[in-house]
Amino acid sequence: MTSMKDALIKAAKGKVVHAIAWNDAHGSLAQVAAEDIEHSPWQFITVGIIVEEDEQGISLVQEVDEAGEYRNPSFIPAQMVVAKWRLRSLAPPPKAQLK
Repeated sequence: MTSMKDALIKAAKGKVVHAIAWNDAHGSLAQVAAEDIEHSPWQFITVGIIVEEDEQGISLVQEVDEAGEYRNPSFIPAQMVVAKWRLRSLAPPPKAQLK
C-alpha cells in the first residue's frame, strides 16, 4: 500500500516551480476625473507550477495533490508576460525530513 507521503512525492516528481512577472489590467467602479485615472498596468509576480505554455499564454497552478490533481489555477496571456524565472525542480526531501 502506498503512503500519502509516497504519493505526494510521486505527484511532485519532475514538476518545476516558476515565477512569472506580468502586467495586469485593472479597473474601478468609482467615479473619477480624467487626471485621476491610473493609465498603466499593475505589475504582479505569480509563482507556481506551469502545466501548459504556448503562444496563447501560461497556465500555472499553486498546488498539486497526491493524485496529481491541481488547485488554484491561473492563466496569464502571453502578451502580458514580462519575465519568467525557473525557481527549482521539485524533489523529495531527504528521508530525515519526512515525518
